[in-house]
Amino acid sequence: MIILFLCAMFMPMPRLLRWNMWLVLVFMIPYLAVAQEEYHYTGPLTIGTYQGTADFYYFQSAQDSLLDGSFRFKSLDAADLLTEKSDLLSVSGQFSEDVPVGLWKIQFGNFEPGGETSIVNNHYQIDLTGTQSFAEGRLSNGKPDGQWILKKERIESSSVAEVLFNSSIYFQGGIPQQNFRIENEQMTLVGRFLRDGLAHDQWELYGIERAGPIERWQFEEGRLKQLIIMNPERVSVYPIFPQKPEQSTIIRMDERFMELVRLNQMMARPADSLQTSEVYTMLRENADYYREMELIFSEISSTAFAADFRVQVPYFAINNDEQLQLDSAIALTEKSLQRIRMLENSQLQLMKLANKDVMFLASVMDSINHKYIVPLNKLTDYEQANILEFTDRRELTEFLGLAADSGKPLTISIAMDNEVQTFTGPTSTYQPEPVTSMTPALKIAHNSFLSLDSIGKILEQKLTQRQREQKLAILEEQLVVTVNELSIQADSLSAEAPNDIARAIRETEARAQQYLREYSNGDNSGNKTRQAQALITCFEQMSELSLLLSGQPAQWAEIQEAYTDQVWNPFTATVMEEEIKKHILTAYRSVLMPYILQSIESGLTCDNTQQWVILLEKVHLRMNEMVTEDTKRLERKLKRERDPEVVLELIGIQNSRQ
Repeated sequence: MIILFLCAMFMPMPRLLRWNMWLVLVFMIPYLAVAQEEYHYTGPLTIGTYQGTADFYYFQSAQDSLLDGSFRFKSLDAADLLTEKSDLLSVSGQFSEDVPVGLWKIQFGNFEPGGETSIVNNHYQIDLTGTQSFAEGRLSNGKPDGQWILKKERIESSSVAEVLFNSSIYFQGGIPQQNFRIENEQMTLVGRFLRDGLAHDQWELYGIERAGPIERWQFEEGRLKQLIIMNPERVSVYPIFPQKPEQSTIIRMDERFMELVRLNQMMARPADSLQTSEVYTMLRENADYYREMELIFSEISSTAFAADFRVQVPYFAINNDEQLQLDSAIALTEKSLQRIRMLENSQLQLMKLANKDVMFLASVMDSINHKYIVPLNKLTDYEQANILEFTDRRELTEFLGLAADSGKPLTISIAMDNEVQTFTGPTSTYQPEPVTSMTPALKIAHNSFLSLDSIGKILEQKLTQRQREQKLAILEEQLVVTVNELSIQADSLSAEAPNDIARAIRETEARAQQYLREYSNGDNSGNKTRQAQALITCFEQMSELSLLLSGQPAQWAEIQEAYTDQVWNPFTATVMEEEIKKHILTAYRSVLMPYILQSIESGLTCDNTQQWVILLEKVHLRMNEMVTEDTKRLERKLKRERDPEVVLELIGIQNSRQ
């Protein structure tokens, strides 16, 4: 194109025309340099949890790839349906520079093979059973424009058995307009919107089994004036926003709005609360289907897709001081709830049955909870639902019973055993500044927490004491069992042991009984739990020591065999057994073992029991090691040594029993 343009430049023409053509060429060069090339993609693609194949066009910009042209996606392969249940997502539409435009069709499905199979025109056909949802409508600049139809159907043997849901809404630039219709298998909802998308006039819900509407929402330019439920027994009228407010704002008709509706209805008619609304159930079901489409579009483009039903509600701005006091009240409420949760403690519930003081304090805590914390927690819920800015907060705190604070300590009276006991909470001079609509609620939250915290600390002390007592009872039972087992063991082992070993074994049982008597005769001023635990450990160590002592004859036989060698006697011409390393054996048999047994018999304590166990094990191990060692020098030193401490040192054992 540039070559043809240059050729034309050199053809005869007026000078002014030639200069104009040069200017056109200069301005065309940047656009020609960045000319965008279109690409076509066919292949695998994932949209959310759906994996399938896609066919679309796009062009590459300097920063990103932009969809442009037709777009097709299908997640289900026909082969998958032959044997198992499968999910379907089918999407078709158009993009213009990454913005969805034109006609779009979206189909969701959940199918499984069912019914008969057949071959028709050389094609294998299988009947499907399940549900399918589809949406169809046009988009303009990424927003719904024109009539949008949403349907959900139940499929049996590849035929529509029942229409489960049907929604028909007209949009203009993403804003719902004119009349709409939403229906399911039981009910039909009809209503209309103003040109700005605000709900208007009467929205009526009809049932298939009743003549006339069963529920009616009456709007005036987005403001829900009243809600009417027509039961066969009576007609209930619930005023919501009957008067036009001084200030108002526009919000979406979502769960937040419904929570606001319920709150205003309760404030207007506390004795006749609105439990549910079938109209809202229909609207929420419709919103769920639009949300599924919104998720799909968010996966393939940056355009937000939503059915933006809008309403007008009162607006009461929250200033910084109010918000700070509200946040403080919420924080104190959470701390109070943590204190109240201790009422669920099973031990505390048992203590209430046996202790009147605990019963009284727990009853006070429960009363504070119902009178103050439950309303404060509702205030917290409304804050978390983001509806307080649409509610007159002075009226709300009065409705919740949080508007009057006497400035005096909190008092609660409880009737018990035909008499009334009164609890008076801690004195507080707390005075939030400045005074706002949230000030009384904050003071109540503060005084409630002070009272609950003081009660909680008392109950914690009582619980801790009870837990100590229960733990001590378990330990003392274990203590007695351990002593009895040790006594039985000592009697059995000592009956078969040599006298010196038997005396040492019986000493373990005698010392344990002595310790148990001292424990039972002691006062409760010390830590009985720690003492009981220490004695259990001590008695278990004494049991280990008595078992080790009872095994000494067998260990001596093992050592004696190891220190015996076969020697040839030339005088008798026979092989004889002869002890080797006699001085080591003598030191073990005549010095160390008598010393250990006598020391245990005369000085066994809880402090040294484990050390005697360790010493016995070390001596036995060392005796086995010295069999194969060069011990000539050691034997000379042991020949006349009778001091057990020196003997231990010579054979390489450090005695740490002391």
